[in-house]
Amino acid sequence: MTAERPRIWLHALAVLTLCLAGYLLAQREIDDQRPVADETQYVVMAHNAFYRGVISLTPLDQERAVPSAYREPGYPVLLAAVMALDSRLASSAVRCLAADADDCEQVYAGPRQANVILMIGAGVLVWIAVWRLVRRPGVAHLALFLLLGNLELHEFNTFLISDLLALFLTALLSLLLLVSHQSGRPIAAAAVGAVLGVLVLTKGAFVLLAVAVGALFLVRLWRDAGARRRHGMSLVLFVVVHGMVVGTWVARNEIALGHPVLTERGGHVLAHRVELNTMTATEYGVAFLWWTRGFGDNFARRWLPEAAYRRFELDRPEGFYNAAQTNWQAAVQREKTSGLGDWAAEQVVTDRMFNEILGRLPKNVVTTLPIAYRGLFIDEFIVLTLPALIVLLIGAARRLPAYYWFALPGLYVIGFHSFLTLNLPRFNIPALPALAAAGAITLWWGLQRWRAARSDQ
Repeated sequence: MTAERPRIWLHALAVLTLCLAGYLLAQREIDDQRPVADETQYVVMAHNAFYRGVISLTPLDQERAVPSAYREPGYPVLLAAVMALDSRLASSAVRCLAADADDCEQVYAGPRQANVILMIGAGVLVWIAVWRLVRRPGVAHLALFLLLGNLELHEFNTFLISDLLALFLTALLSLLLLVSHQSGRPIAAAAVGAVLGVLVLTKGAFVLLAVAVGALFLVRLWRDAGARRRHGMSLVLFVVVHGMVVGTWVARNEIALGHPVLTERGGHVLAHRVELNTMTATEYGVAFLWWTRGFGDNFARRWLPEAAYRRFELDRPEGFYNAAQTNWQAAVQREKTSGLGDWAAEQVVTDRMFNEILGRLPKNVVTTLPIAYRGLFIDEFIVLTLPALIVLLIGAARRLPAYYWFALPGLYVIGFHSFLTLNLPRFNIPALPALAAAGAITLWWGLQRWRAARSDQ
């Protein structure tokens, strides 16, 4: 007992050191810039939530805040909570959105530090999960390093958007799925349902993950005949709790807006996927080069003919990005001209885009590979973690099946965004816990095999 205590304190010190190093590294990447684009909407929503008690995008110069569901409520609620602790943010957040506003230095420091705390919290959750998976503190330390040492991730601490909250919630969900698998306790399944519900209300893209998690609980119920009553209760609690969390928001939107939706946006990403499905065979090959972080685009510009890469450039009207935006807006406008309202017009176009994807399903499947490759470059250590993930997914069936439970949310993120969106690298931030754990565990497996080979000589 006494011999173990120094080792426990040593491991605790290692975790604390890694977290402190991650915190200090993150400070170097934080910029005091004014919020722009999506960030401004989150700030206005948080301001309305804090002062008016309504999730709304209504401008402040209007007397009454009209409920809205254009964006999910999770991150605005967190921002409102930060406002409750930061009076300067509460009083100046919206005013300082204006380009000519003065006295705005460090107004947004609070939510940016909250992002850093969420990142570190996610790292600690990954540490706990890896320790539960392999019972090796050193492997858990490595996983923590792979997450907190990811400098690509640090850049997003500046932005007042939902990505860091989604990272934390995904890490928590992954840990709870692991706990549910290892313990079989219904209360753990209820916690999974609650956290997944909050995650869906932060990133609507996770809405279909409930089906995959439910299927996982159902398979366990079918395979483990000796504990079917307990596993049945777990499945029921998961469905009920998750349904209550998400259903409350959907019911609010039915009452306030007239339609039971999670958000009033999202269909436009399908337009990007439809456009990417038009890439030629040449562009398909160039995609892997262009989306290679650091040098790919410049290399293509220098050594390839312009026709091979021009549609990848963001500033070209005929490029994949701008063409998708233009096609979406034109299609919605045509529906509105025919007499439909904004929401109804977007729903019609969304359905049309989805059917177009299904109509070219083989092409969509083929283009998923470079689009998945694009998104994975959110990981600074992807050269290590991607091969490690592949090795672990193959080997886990025999050696570590519990990893499938932990990795499910991260794998879902990669698959969903690769198949249905343009898959910007930041979309894959919630996949980082699964990648960091895979990198650490696979390296440990490799070290074990190397030691075994040496001992046999």
